[in-house]
Amino acid sequence: MGMEMTSSSTSISTQKPPAGKAVPENVFFVKSVYYYNTSTIYPNNTAIILFFGNLPGPPNNWHCITKNINNTINVAEAEIKPLNDITPASRWKVQTAKCEVVENALQMNFIALADPFSNIALTTEEPIREPRGLVACFEPMFYETRWQGLIIASELYAKWGVELQVHYVHSSVGDILNLLEPFVIEKLMEIQPLNFPFIDKITAAARGFDIAETIKTLALQDCFLRYRESATFIITGDVEEMFIPMNKGSLFDEFQFLSTLAPTAPAIAAVTAFGRVYTADMVEDFSLESTLYSITFENRNVPGNLVYNPKFAETPWIDFQSIFNASIDSNITNIHLHYVYDNTTFDGNKSINAPRLIDYIDLVVLFKPNRTIIDLPSVKAALNELPSYAESYQMMDMKSFPPRLEDCNNPDCEAPKQNFSCNIGIEHYSQTGGSLAVFIPIKGIEHKYVKLQSDGCVDNNNETF
Repeated sequence: MGMEMTSSSTSISTQKPPAGKAVPENVFFVKSVYYYNTSTIYPNNTAIILFFGNLPGPPNNWHCITKNINNTINVAEAEIKPLNDITPASRWKVQTAKCEVVENALQMNFIALADPFSNIALTTEEPIREPRGLVACFEPMFYETRWQGLIIASELYAKWGVELQVHYVHSSVGDILNLLEPFVIEKLMEIQPLNFPFIDKITAAARGFDIAETIKTLALQDCFLRYRESATFIITGDVEEMFIPMNKGSLFDEFQFLSTLAPTAPAIAAVTAFGRVYTADMVEDFSLESTLYSITFENRNVPGNLVYNPKFAETPWIDFQSIFNASIDSNITNIHLHYVYDNTTFDGNKSINAPRLIDYIDLVVLFKPNRTIIDLPSVKAALNELPSYAESYQMMDMKSFPPRLEDCNNPDCEAPKQNFSCNIGIEHYSQTGGSLAVFIPIKGIEHKYVKLQSDGCVDNNNETF
């Protein structure tokens, strides 16, 4: 059971700020606070705060104060670590703050002890502890339209022993989530909403804020913290990047074997082979069998994604796969697929010089009746909002995409309405103002969900952008 907030000074805010509102000097946006009362990784009674922003003052100014039912109080300096570099596109860092907390803590506050003084009440949640061999944390869905890649990755990973696939949803077009519902029902997949409270566009432009990159870092790190007590291995990546079990029957068996070579290494480095896949543009023409048979490898290989041992890795290195100082090299193959949305250009009987996936992996079992999780005939009959590539490209055109921050010159700047349905992640936050703008997630199922709307992926009410 998580600790409760100790202050009622914050309130839900979904309204736009008045014109001319001063830009906050600093922002403290909390994605999650995990309380590890017992742990195989951290010392018992450790809390990890995942946030982005720019805290005022030196890092050693910030402390965690916790109290339990016996009124025992513990004050501990927060160990703050950045997870990404400051860039021209994003001058707010994603960071973690690790704190020692009192045993059986019920209340937690994050406090700056010197000027400018701050006292921020936090709500915690416990990590998932159900034992799982392999968990896949995907980069978050952002205007997601790639139903072909989702079918391929979801079906293959389920076949190759990934026990749980986790998707964070900022926005997904049409019937994408309906397509994946069978995996959720089978408890092979989890859908987590991902959203931001209102941060007006003047503030974002002034301080630097790249929503796509920020949500990627936050989502993958949140997934990592949520499941690191549960999983033996965690893999991260995009749906177009897949690990392939080239030597063993399952990915878990392959990772388990390689981890014996360096049991305390935080990661195993894969080799990425660029691949090509021919697939249908329209769902009524889609064939999983012919699509998988078309997958070929290119000869050039580059350093690839990492397989993490969460007992020794502290963070998934977001888009920094070249950092191999604490990993072991392997012959694990990771394919980065390039999609050709016209399967008529692929001739399955034609001789192909490049190696094919079917030369290494037995895929026949996937094509037998009732062997796939998704019932494709039913999908073709029932789901009519799986966009074609041309439709996807049109949706992502800047005419329908949210306006760039530099195009907005007042807090009322809104994106145009979009003529397609979309599922958007919703999370509600409490907010306080001042020189430090503080956003704290409100826990509870009624405050965290995915909603379907008919006018596109922009949530102008909650100001997603």
